[in-house]
Amino acid sequence: ADVAARINREVNAALKAPEVIERLTRAGAEPVGGTPEAFKAIIRSEYENWKALIARAGIKPESGA
Repeated sequence: ADVAARINREVNAALKAPEVIERLTRAGAEPVGGTPEAFKAIIRSEYENWKALIARAGIKPESGA
């Protein structure tokens, strides 16, 4: 848990740096920080949204490698 908290602090600090904000904005990303719990909720929501979209579209994984 200490490692996750440190990573979270460092990422949140980096997201306040003007050069990081500029690069992310130019790439079309929104530079927002937050807590590990909030990040987990975002990832869970995105997962569920994409899962539903894939199911509605009838997309199936390819077989073989």
